[in-house]
Amino acid sequence: MKTGTRASFRSLAVLCAALLAACGSSPTPTAVPPTAAPAPTTAPPPTAAPAPTAAPKPTDAPKPTDVPKPAPTAAPKPAAAVVPLGITKGNTSKTGGKAEAVAAVQAVALSKADLATVGTTTCAAEREKVVATYKAAFDAGTTFDVSGAAVKEISYDGTTAVVELAGAKIVAAGVSTAVPPSFAKAIEEGGTWVLCGAAPAPAVAAADAPATGAITADYGFRPSPNGFAFENYGEKMPDGSTPINLTPADVRRLFGDAVCASLNGDTCILTPAGEQWTASANKAMNGGHCEGMAVLAALFYGGLLSPADFGAPTGTFDIKLPSNEKLQREIAYWFVTQFTPPSGGTERKDMKPAAVVDEIKAQLAKGKDGEFYVVGIYQPGYKGGHAVTPFAVKEDGDIARIMVYDNNHVGKERFITVDKKTGAWSYNAAINPSAPSSEYKGDDTTFTLTIAPIRIRTTKQTCPFCAASATGETGRNALASPQAGIAHNELFLTGDANLLITDANGKRLGYVAGKLVSEIPDAYFQPVKSGDFFADEGEPVYYVPRGIKFTVTLDGTGLKADSNSSVTMIGPGYVLEVENVVVKPNQKDTLTFTGDGTEMTYATTSKETPNMLIGIETPGADYEFDVKAVGEANGQQFTLRLETKDGRLGITTKDLNAATTYDIVMSRIDKAGEENFEATGIELEPNVTDYVLYGDWGGNKKPLKFGIDNNSDGKIDETVSVDDAK
Repeated sequence: MKTGTRASFRSLAVLCAALLAACGSSPTPTAVPPTAAPAPTTAPPPTAAPAPTAAPKPTDAPKPTDVPKPAPTAAPKPAAAVVPLGITKGNTSKTGGKAEAVAAVQAVALSKADLATVGTTTCAAEREKVVATYKAAFDAGTTFDVSGAAVKEISYDGTTAVVELAGAKIVAAGVSTAVPPSFAKAIEEGGTWVLCGAAPAPAVAAADAPATGAITADYGFRPSPNGFAFENYGEKMPDGSTPINLTPADVRRLFGDAVCASLNGDTCILTPAGEQWTASANKAMNGGHCEGMAVLAALFYGGLLSPADFGAPTGTFDIKLPSNEKLQREIAYWFVTQFTPPSGGTERKDMKPAAVVDEIKAQLAKGKDGEFYVVGIYQPGYKGGHAVTPFAVKEDGDIARIMVYDNNHVGKERFITVDKKTGAWSYNAAINPSAPSSEYKGDDTTFTLTIAPIRIRTTKQTCPFCAASATGETGRNALASPQAGIAHNELFLTGDANLLITDANGKRLGYVAGKLVSEIPDAYFQPVKSGDFFADEGEPVYYVPRGIKFTVTLDGTGLKADSNSSVTMIGPGYVLEVENVVVKPNQKDTLTFTGDGTEMTYATTSKETPNMLIGIETPGADYEFDVKAVGEANGQQFTLRLETKDGRLGITTKDLNAATTYDIVMSRIDKAGEENFEATGIELEPNVTDYVLYGDWGGNKKPLKFGIDNNSDGKIDETVSVDDAK
């Protein structure tokens, strides 16, 4: 082993979030020109707010685009068709679309007649310029057919929709001579459609149509005034600012002081496993905060929490989201209760639709004394999870309609239709019914219409990553023994590759040929509900019994492009992670984990330079090791192994003909705070084990000893001292 040049290195642990979920996420609808208005201005980040006292945090909104848009003025609504006021080349920033933008992007044909329907003066100059520039094309009867186009990007700020299309076609007479090549290219190869004016009234979607039937249960909640006056949001809020999600203070509120490796007054430094769990949970909210919003709205109406504590003494509908850090964190807090024990295991994925209707009716009949539920709807394979709040039931013979508050649709009463006789159910999640990809449906065999109780979430949650006391393994820096009742390791995946877990008996948990299978005894999965139709569909959170060894396959089958993926395993007192794995189409990489959190091996089928992270909680101090392998070769295996009795971390490579190098960042956290060590360019020969002797480290700016085991037989043959690269 030899060290290379000194350099500052800090591999930030990118947390996997299987929740990565995309709650309510559904495939992108077909493209079509939308209406327009000015681009949103970026709001300053919210100011710090005190940790909430009883609930969590949220946040979710589309990203603003960089395309300048004229300030809108009051204008009459266009007659029918969506109207394009201009086409400019260039891309918008990726944001995920909102309901109004979705309404404006439906399959229609655009022509000169459509342009004439715009009744706004704000965009008149731009509109006239477009008409004049392409007058010959329009006079020749040219029509722009976008029914087969794809929506690449959407941004909407409440007044302006900016949509980038790809694959639109020009149809009609005179195209070859009347349509300038640049115009055709902008349409067919993808350009940015800037649409000005008020969005046209969308066609009434099935879920928005007045629900027929007699009311058979109703406890008085209504989307207005009892829902929120802002839509579900993800990485950005409606004003373009970034939400504040879970903080260490919120995690401490959720699970208690055990989450803190160091606690100084109210300042909590999370344990390594706690830090990674929090990051994974926050990552899951990038697709939307529907679960948190659905739960919090019910808690407000039920009187378990008060809107007045979040700046709205007059009611939920008056609460403002931007700059309201306390509310943002509260929404996020309740979001994560969908997968924290004991509440995380209470979602009913075993009930037929008719039974779901009957249970909701029974509880609604009790009014605010009954159980509050979140209704979950999923696409096949528990993809695209979305959470809504039920408030009434209407019935007409065998047809029941569960009336719901859908936080993707502000102030609207929507409903899920259930045929109690056949078991068929459906819900159109889009604002316009011509977007079939947003339709959710199932039957007695799919179990994709679920309910999850809310009251249990207000009780103390059990920390899934905390360790208790040193009553287990003896010796220096032994792993702290796990809390009673923690029987599973949690696994999160981020990225577009598929994940499949296989135990020593060949039993599987994960996706096989697109189908979710669960064969491992006592293992289970928890789908994540976030609710942004345009977010990537997230993987469920997987739970594997603690103590069993298993293999994770990252499968690139079906990928159309490289995917940056990460896998995180979190258990009581430990975390193991492989991040920044570039999975190519049809590539399959494997990771092997021991069930006690002490070892992981990553085997690649292509040249990779991933980061591997392992963190432990011990009675004396907590440690996190972030190792970045450099220049790995095809088929190489890279292993990290903790030997806590001896206070050392083993690093080994196999199946490699030449030496590789690695960088390492080590953090130690105790009551006094956090100390760090960094080294870069450490050379590692094939089949040789380097031991990081962390138990003997003297602290900040002190050298760290490495032991070299030439035969990987557990015996150190040589010891070297490495200086801190900082």
